[in-house]
Amino acid sequence: MDYDMQDSSNFSSSRYSRGSKRYQKDVEMESDNGVDDEEAEFLKGDNLDSQPSTNSRLLVRSMSKSLRNLKECEERGIDPEDFENEQHSRTRRLNNREESKRGDTKYEEIRIDPEKQKRNIEQVEILSNVISKLILRLSNFTSMYVGTKFFYEQYDTVMEMLNRFIYNENQSMILMSRSNTVLHQFISKIRDDLNAKLKEEDSECDVRTVRINSILTTKETAILNHFAECLGMDSVDKQGLSQEMKERMEDYFKQFPNIAVIFILENVEYYVENSKQSLLYKILDMLQYAKIKFAFIATSQRVDIIDSFEKRIKSRFSHRQILFYSEDLDTFKECIEDTIQNIGEYDETSEQGRQFLGSLHDFIMDSEYGCSKIFQKLFDKGKDYEFLCRTLKIALSHLNSTYHSDPDMIEHFEDNGGELFRKSLDYVDNLSTSNDFKTILSRMPEAYVVVLISAKNSFQNCMQEFFNFTLAYNEYKLFVRRNQGNIVRISKETFIKIFIDLVKKGFIKTKASTEAIISVNNKMGLGIEFEELSTMIRERVNSDKEISTLVRIFSENRSGDTSR
Repeated sequence: MDYDMQDSSNFSSSRYSRGSKRYQKDVEMESDNGVDDEEAEFLKGDNLDSQPSTNSRLLVRSMSKSLRNLKECEERGIDPEDFENEQHSRTRRLNNREESKRGDTKYEEIRIDPEKQKRNIEQVEILSNVISKLILRLSNFTSMYVGTKFFYEQYDTVMEMLNRFIYNENQSMILMSRSNTVLHQFISKIRDDLNAKLKEEDSECDVRTVRINSILTTKETAILNHFAECLGMDSVDKQGLSQEMKERMEDYFKQFPNIAVIFILENVEYYVENSKQSLLYKILDMLQYAKIKFAFIATSQRVDIIDSFEKRIKSRFSHRQILFYSEDLDTFKECIEDTIQNIGEYDETSEQGRQFLGSLHDFIMDSEYGCSKIFQKLFDKGKDYEFLCRTLKIALSHLNSTYHSDPDMIEHFEDNGGELFRKSLDYVDNLSTSNDFKTILSRMPEAYVVVLISAKNSFQNCMQEFFNFTLAYNEYKLFVRRNQGNIVRISKETFIKIFIDLVKKGFIKTKASTEAIISVNNKMGLGIEFEELSTMIRERVNSDKEISTLVRIFSENRSGDTSR
């Protein structure tokens, strides 16, 4: 028994001894934080017998260390768990260094090559410069190509009318498009080209352009003052809208007989909706009264804007409506290719920059990367050139940011660039199409809502298979015939224009060309699921207090039949 106890005692003693050595080694491998004063005081004793047991010493040391760690976490404002992970990482690094010194190459540190890093950053800067040039060109896309690559028929028509205006034949016209940018850039181009033409011909005609944007102001006095300022006349007050202004205008043009006036009223729908239109009529009347050469050009994004004009103004636009809806994807791709080639040929670009430009060309144009498919999807939804350019610019910026955040990725640009660009396009596409239909519908005028309801109801009458334009228009006429109250009246011509615009916006789906959309043989469907569209229309008509009750009935009961 004594032998067993002695043996056991010896075993414990040797184990304690070995444990002490291992413990001592662990302490040395840990942090270089020493034992604090309180712990030292606690552990201090006269002899070995008065020292606490090994377990007690470890417990006290562990508690003391935990308190120090918590205090450090509080001072640094970090989470204790993160601090613990940090300590473990530090310990691993120390172990790796020790083993590396012993010749173990398994744990060698990854060394950063400064020269390589500098070279990658320079490459990213070159790519960034190329992308910036491309984005700048895309920002001026319409101004570069309108009237040459696209909308050249509309350009020729307007320029022909302005040429007639120069030779004493007054002109009035309205330009309509879904894109305000297209109209704005088109107006700027014809103005500049007309002035250049007159200068080249050394013409004595002094063309003064009066350009007013109705979004910025609809106040008639402000418009008239700007009109007078552009002509070089003194400003006018409210009394200037009478016969006095006509006489002043006549005297002015007698004094300067070579002056001709181009009066441009952009976004005319804002003026029409917020004024009585009296000033517009008086200005046109004044110009005619003074017997001067003038051309009046209005722009609008609403295809039914003519119906909003007063009769005496509406008559001036008979057969002078110029539409900007004829866009196709092939033309857009051709212009993009031309844009990229111009950067490579005419801009100062390094050899590496031209290589990056060639790769970007492939990413955009090559079907292998799927970008063309995304463009086609957006175009089928009715998106115009400006929207496609905006999408492309955001995707390029996103790609640029990706390489700036990790310059080392530029080493594999040929391999990962196309995939990253496609993901950037997907990101922009998902971002732009989120609630897209709902947003467009929320801004639709009442006439658009009625035409859309007509299409939806005729689709429902056809057992949700297909419908055509005639069925939709007959649905609307039946609605009008059964309800003679306060309802929106839409001429057939306007109904056709709105219907085509709804096709362009993606609410109505068809594979037919624009000319064949209204054909009785053209079968069409809805661009959105029937139930989803019905819900969206219901939310739209119920949230807008200005929508008439009869339109709400039409949206729920079909054909406006209140008995159902």
